Amino acid sequence: DPGILFEANHTLSHIPKTRAEDMARGGAFWSRIDLCSITNNSGPIVFNYNQGGKGGAISATRCVIDNNKERIIFSNNSSLGWSQSSSASNGGAIQTTQGFTLRNNKGSIYFDSNTATHAGGAINCGYIDIRDNGPVYFLNNSAAWGAAFNLSKPRSATNYIHTGTGDIVFNNNVVFTLDGNLLGKRKLFHINNNEITPYTLSLGAKKDTRIYFYDLFQWERVKENTSNNPPSPTSRNTITVNPETEFSGAVVFSYNQMSSDIRTLMGKEHNYIKEAPTTLKFGTLAIEDDAELEIFNIPFTQNPTSLLALGSGVTLTVGKHGKLNITNLGVILPIILKEGKSPPCIRVNPQDMTQNTGTGQTPSSTSSISTPMIIFNGRLSIVVENYESVYDSMDLSRGKAEQLILSLETTTDGQLDS
Repeated sequence: DPGILFEANHTLSHIPKTRAEDMARGGAFWSRIDLCSITNNSGPIVFNYNQGGKGGAISATRCVIDNNKERIIFSNNSSLGWSQSSSASNGGAIQTTQGFTLRNNKGSIYFDSNTATHAGGAINCGYIDIRDNGPVYFLNNSAAWGAAFNLSKPRSATNYIHTGTGDIVFNNNVVFTLDGNLLGKRKLFHINNNEITPYTLSLGAKKDTRIYFYDLFQWERVKENTSNNPPSPTSRNTITVNPETEFSGAVVFSYNQMSSDIRTLMGKEHNYIKEAPTTLKFGTLAIEDDAELEIFNIPFTQNPTSLLALGSGVTLTVGKHGKLNITNLGVILPIILKEGKSPPCIRVNPQDMTQNTGTGQTPSSTSSISTPMIIFNGRLSIVVENYESVYDSMDLSRGKAEQLILSLETTTDGQLDS
């Protein structure tokens, strides 16, 4: 079937001393009052090289893209609005004041090379609802804040990133700064710092699918009360990984697609979850290819019906006020056995990173904490790259006499329990 192409449309404002990004919204569409709906199309849909002050392709109160049969592409759109001399434009492809919904689309979906000079390289919205689609790709998007998403949190909501019949991939989404030494840092989210509750995130990978986070996943600024320090371990602003039995696939944090130069540039930057108590219920949560995930200051709880899989060179860190409750740990053995590879590490952060320090000051140590922060209450499995048992697919008859498969690091003995 023939498709729809929106290409090289621009909205401009030449009115002096106005907020240009508010006057020139949506390079292709501006739905000023309510909903922009793209639904039930049988041909491909392409938004390419559009430009607006807010929303390079689309600006609306809400945006729903659902029940389309062919591929959907948002590429090379840009949000370039300025207020006086300050950049203030959001949503390189799509900008909404409320929600963005992407559901029940059958073809491949691409958000590729979209740019916002302020926030949300691909999408600026209040909350995201991505469920039951074919393959979805967020690639090469860029912004000063939130290379893929800027979440404004206007009201209570659940954010969904769920697979359907294909994988969801986040790769090479880049934030840019005035500091040239920091160009190329790859961060997916920026979240506004307003108090909203409940404001939750659900990550779900269905059978034989994966969600790949090749860029930094940093979930923060979701305290129920910003004056609470530490945040409440029973906060309603939670993260749930694979929430139901149908989600038997894998959510993967990996540095596999990062060059050595980018890894060096990242420095101490890594994946982390702050302020949102996190539960792994079903399927697999995997950390692979030298990636680090820190459970910063809240509890991480694992149901025995799930697998926490750790690969070569990875680090799972728990910070002050945090706690890891691990019931089914899997170590991905084949990659660890390769020359030059190292075993995974589970550790307590030796420094208290929950308190701000001045320039040149060293954070205080966590060695004064004697309560359990890493708790093992289950089994340790040896698995292969697809997270199945190593004994089903690997010949171990010629094994090494000695092989370290897991490292544990604490600052006091009392921090480890089983």
